[in-house]
Amino acid sequence: MPPRAKKTDIKDEEWERLQPVIRKLYLTEDRSLKDVLTILSMSQGFRLSKSQLEWKLKQWHMTKNMTSSEWKYVTHRIRKRHIAGKESRVYLSGVRLKDATVEKARGRHCYETAMEKCMGG
Repeated sequence: MPPRAKKTDIKDEEWERLQPVIRKLYLTEDRSLKDVLTILSMSQGFRLSKSQLEWKLKQWHMTKNMTSSEWKYVTHRIRKRHIAGKESRVYLSGVRLKDATVEKARGRHCYETAMEKCMGG
C-alpha cells in the first residue's frame, strides 16, 4: 500500500486567507465537511484532515447547529419579542435561518408539557 500523503501544518496567514472561502462553502453554500475538504484540495492545493478543518471551524465559531439549550434561549427571546410586538430573525454563524427551520427546531427542542401549558409556563 502506498504511503499516505502527510497533512501539513498550515500557517495562520494561510488559514486567514482561506477563511472566507471556507465560510462561503461550509455555511453559505451549506456544503459538507467532506465537500469542503475536496474543493480546498482541488482548487486551493491544500490537503487538510477533517480534524484540522473541524478545529478551525470551532475556533472561528462557524457552526451549522445549535444545542437544545441554545434553542430554548432563542425561543425565550422570540416569545419576549413577540409580546413586545416585534418580529424576530434568527442568525447562526452570520447566516439567517429560514423561518420554517426555526419553527421546526423550536418544536423539536422547546416543547411544553401539558402541566406547563396549564400553568402558563
